[in-house]
Amino acid sequence: MKKLISIVALSAALVSPLTAALASDQNDGGFFVRGTAGQSDYRVSSQFFSSNTNFGWSLGGGYRWATSSGNWGIDAGYVDLGEAKLNNNYVDYESGLGLSTRGKLATHGWSLGGNYLYQFNDNWNFQARTGLLFSKTRATVTLSGDALGFTTDPLRASSNDTSWYGGIGVGYDFNRNLGVALTYDYYQIGSYKYSQRSDSMHASMLSVAAEYRF
Repeated sequence: MKKLISIVALSAALVSPLTAALASDQNDGGFFVRGTAGQSDYRVSSQFFSSNTNFGWSLGGGYRWATSSGNWGIDAGYVDLGEAKLNNNYVDYESGLGLSTRGKLATHGWSLGGNYLYQFNDNWNFQARTGLLFSKTRATVTLSGDALGFTTDPLRASSNDTSWYGGIGVGYDFNRNLGVALTYDYYQIGSYKYSQRSDSMHASMLSVAAEYRF
């Protein structure tokens, strides 16, 4: 019995440093690259555009520093929020005529900010990020009235904006280097002007992310 206790104690003594080293290695900082793909959702304060979903994606990279409170880092990347497509019919209350609107709106840009990763389990982690968004938005709208048989020239607008973004996620690590996550990101895009109007907008993206750490 004493021999068994001695073997168990010796095994524990040998394994403990290895376990601590693995835990420390799991939380090490360093460089990383990251890609996301999922569904974007536009929200535009316009009589033409309403909420509209499309495919969005992002690609970026950065560096994290390991601390006792989690891993803090900086990152930069590119994001494409896809398109909001317009295909609506409505009645103009002043003339009583039916009108049709056709068009699209698309946003892409660069991000620069900070991120945080907290390992709350051997494999699971919580993620958060926020920073600046440098975006480019283009919009095109065409009006037509079937009763009078007219179609307007396309109303075109574009806007370059500096605003902000923020996101959270829950991730799972297969090992020290490779992990996946389910993330939600919010992008305050800004506003665009056309035909004496100015519409504000934002977008969100629910996506699956893959991250590789060096």
